[in-house]
Amino acid sequence: MSDEIISAQTKQICIVLVAMFAIALLYDRIPVHPSFSFYWAVFLPVIATVCAVTIEILTIGIEKSSVRQLIIAQDDQSTGYDTFFYLVHLLGIWAWLPLVVSLGLITYAADFHDSMVAYGEAKGFGLATGILPVDVLVFAVLWTFFDYWNHRIVHMQPLWYFHRMHHSATNLTLFTATRNNPIAYVVEPFIRVWPFVLFMPDVITLTCFIALNHTYQLLVHSRIQTDWGWFGRWVMVSPAAHRVHHSCNPEHYGKNLAMATLWDKIFGTWIGADHGEIELGVKESKHNSGNLIRDIYIDIWMFFRESVGMLRGLVTSNPTR
Repeated sequence: MSDEIISAQTKQICIVLVAMFAIALLYDRIPVHPSFSFYWAVFLPVIATVCAVTIEILTIGIEKSSVRQLIIAQDDQSTGYDTFFYLVHLLGIWAWLPLVVSLGLITYAADFHDSMVAYGEAKGFGLATGILPVDVLVFAVLWTFFDYWNHRIVHMQPLWYFHRMHHSATNLTLFTATRNNPIAYVVEPFIRVWPFVLFMPDVITLTCFIALNHTYQLLVHSRIQTDWGWFGRWVMVSPAAHRVHHSCNPEHYGKNLAMATLWDKIFGTWIGADHGEIELGVKESKHNSGNLIRDIYIDIWMFFRESVGMLRGLVTSNPTR
């Protein structure tokens, strides 16, 4: 592959990732999924990536695929950001990056996660039947329910600023799936822990679910632009419907939030997939500027500024005597 094909940005990203990977090897604890070792957390995303890339290429061809988009999009800063975040996740560095960005605050989220799981074990919670397909299905129902509310909450102010990095992508690819402000991992465990507490999945069930979930997350952000027919309308949100979720049209804000279509339909956020040409991105932000670290901390600053403003408004509207 010639130097002309590989952009300078891609080379810089690769150098940074190699350095970060070397540092990440020093850490053997995954804050959000403490049941897994560092190496196991790397293995599952690799398998999911191979599956998702293969499915996308077989569906739409190599010419339209995310892999080709990555190679040819030398001037596409959005795709560059996607690639960085996804490689960080793929190499397991995602467990370390939030630790640095949050100045260690993620350890409190990890401790909360662990303590709640221990509480569930002590109380004897658990819905496992011992039948693997049933257990994966039941855990998936629980997960998608709490995932829906986690997603809906981060679309509300001021937590929106922890999530808008994901929505600032102007060109969806498989790799957009893990495009998130690392600080989001400090908040999400407080909601995502409950399926673990209520179900207490064993390692095999959890392994199967994580592999399937990761593959789905890649595909729903892929360049496949179909509604998956009845499956997309009644079972799992399709790539076409999720593309609408990423629209910068105000009529589409807060719609198609779920993984399982059921929750959008029950809670009134389903809008479907047939909305013509969709413009992607977040108009009010300055993301994809070329300075990723600045973009990350601008969102964190906006969160605190918005929080202070809301608190001042609350105090002003409720004066003390």
